[in-house]
Formats: sequence, C-alpha cells, structure tokens
Amino acid sequence: LLSIRADRHTYYYGREKLFETHPDIVEVLCKDPGAEVLLDTLLDGLMWHSSSVTHGKLRVNYYIRELYGDPEQQPNVWKSALATLSLHAPPPIFDHPVCQRLLQSKWNAYGRSMFMTL
Repeated sequence: LLSIRADRHTYYYGREKLFETHPDIVEVLCKDPGAEVLLDTLLDGLMWHSSSVTHGKLRVNYYIRELYGDPEQQPNVWKSALATLSLHAPPPIFDHPVCQRLLQSKWNAYGRSMFMTL
C-alpha cells in the first residue's frame, strides 16, 4: 500500500488513502505486541530515497504530514499521531529517520523559539 507506483498518466501512492481510511493506524500499531516491527514498516513506507547520488548527497522525501498533525483536523494535540508515538511507541522507533525528521521539524517550528525565549 505504501509503495509508489506509476502508469503513463500519473503516480499512485496509498499514504493519503491509508490515513483517510484508518486515521488511528499509529495508535492501533502501538498497541500491538509486535509494535516495533509494524511501526518500522509503516515509517519505512513514509520515506522515499533516490537511487542516485548527486554531489555526494542522496535525495530523501519524507511524507510526514499525517504524523506531524494539523490543529484544524485534530484540535486535541494529545490525540495526534505524534503524541500517540511519544506515549505508546517503543523507544527504539525514535531512531528511525522519519521520526528524526518529524521531531526536527517540530523543534525548528516551535520548540527552539520557545526554548530560546526562556
């Protein structure tokens, strides 16, 4: 489901449909006894990397919109996917590049400025 497919007309990627159909997928996966493997597989599907290296760098796209959260769609921040991860996910999952990028984005947007003003 989380693989990029294409035909002559367009590219297909099931991320939006997955989170639309199962908005609580992160919570469901966190409650499973094999949570680390399942979450790792989900997070792998939310990352794409190029097969070519340009100037010693590898291009990576992170699809983190649903994990990042939107206050208009989920006004209670404690019910967001990121909050669920932080409360229920096994700690090693935060070593995944998608989690690292997600946390870095949140820190750059909110945490750093709040920390610097204190």
